Amino acid sequence: MQRQILERSIKLDIEHESFRGETVEEKEINKTKIPAGKITDATVVDMGEDRFGLRIKAELNRFNPRFEEIKGNVLERYLDAYSIAFIPTKVAHVEKEGVRVRMLEDDRLLNVALTGNAINTGALNQKVFMKAIDAVEEYKKQKLDDPELENKLEVKTSPKERRTQARNAAISEGEEDEDEDDKKKKKKKEEQKAKIDMKCPKCGYKIMTGESNNDHVSDKQLNHRRLKMAEDQPEETGEERPEGEETAPEAPETPKKPEGEEGESAEGAETPAEAEEKAVDLKALTGRLEAAEKDLAEIKVLLKRPVHKSLSETREPAEEKAKDPLEVI
Repeated sequence: MQRQILERSIKLDIEHESFRGETVEEKEINKTKIPAGKITDATVVDMGEDRFGLRIKAELNRFNPRFEEIKGNVLERYLDAYSIAFIPTKVAHVEKEGVRVRMLEDDRLLNVALTGNAINTGALNQKVFMKAIDAVEEYKKQKLDDPELENKLEVKTSPKERRTQARNAAISEGEEDEDEDDKKKKKKKEEQKAKIDMKCPKCGYKIMTGESNNDHVSDKQLNHRRLKMAEDQPEETGEERPEGEETAPEAPETPKKPEGEEGESAEGAETPAEAEEKAVDLKALTGRLEAAEKDLAEIKVLLKRPVHKSLSETREPAEEKAKDPLEVI
């Protein structure tokens, strides 16, 4: 019987109403009634003197139209016992103390009914079942007094859900660590950039941003100044330089430092590597200026050459080879 309860879903009804009926048709109709509940567990209990019992756990069907009626009868202990409906499938006859007794070895369990008049007086509802119902009613009363009680309940998760939560927590911690590392790298990068700008604010070193070390704006302004000076010099002196002669490039003007920056440059002495980088940049700037001045000199020579207007050429008329037939005569 225990095996059948655990392997199948044995339903509960009231006083075996699912098998009652005056006619065959009525009995068939009663079989379709909604169950009052079902048995969820069964345990074999040793009662001594070679006797065994079956302890079961059952729950009521909350979706039964008569749920409130059935629950009230159970609470008031009008339905406090169980009645088992079964069909014997194997019967044995044995003798005990000189008496021939029929023993039931196997059966086919049909259903279990809630009843108030059990043939077996030991088949009664115990306090555990009543406490479960009382706990539900007490919870409903507490929920009416405190509507937020449901939010305070703790739901026990399964091992699979706990593993999923742990994995998600580990992933979120890893993302937070990556964000912290990115922030540290960004902060370190900004500190290095500020340090370079503080040591040489006028050199325009943009190592951290990937920009060129040369200040193209200042180069253009300096080239424009050079070209203007070269254009104005022949007009003032009235002398013309030969084509091959070039002026020596002047050293770029060193910008004046603000008053606040003098103390900083005095405190932080330049390293040989920084001085070498400055020299390379200065040499490259000088080379560009020389090339620009050379191109300017060539342009000036071309502009000062005399412009010859094009002369129209007169062509002699072509000899007339064709003659009129009258002239030949």
